[in-house]
Amino acid sequence: MIPTITTRPACPSDLPLLGTIETSPASLFTTIPALAWIATSPPLPLSTLALCQASHHVWVATTTLHPDHLIGFVCAAPKDSRYLYIAEMREGFAAVSLTTYRDVPWNERFYRRRGFEVMDPDREEMKEHREVVEKEGEWEGGEAAAVHGGRCVMVRIGLK
Repeated sequence: MIPTITTRPACPSDLPLLGTIETSPASLFTTIPALAWIATSPPLPLSTLALCQASHHVWVATTTLHPDHLIGFVCAAPKDSRYLYIAEMREGFAAVSLTTYRDVPWNERFYRRRGFEVMDPDREEMKEHREVVEKEGEWEGGEAAAVHGGRCVMVRIGLK
């Protein structure tokens, strides 16, 4: 039997397991000196995950072969009243949004191939997204943005 990936809403008992899932691929960033700090950054705080989960904005991925073994997750929050921002998809939203690095090979190009488009953060409806990008820029201390073209907001309209 070939395993199929399935998703489901996260339950409170899932939350303590998500930090390991979040930090495991972070080591890839050690190959980019200006972004190496990501590899040692802490995962989303459990309190943030709990707030998002209580609002039904955390989903986990498992496989049909091992339905109790988590292999991925999405944590999201509504932004700018129209978008669901992926912090680290849900029916009823017109679109989902995320922020990512413009020129890290596995980021912007990856999401473009999946139907996401770069949005102009100066558009009025992107106000809360601008705040996210500015805060992320502060975390980077400017060096990563200078070396890697900074962050961009990407949106996928028309979820199906």
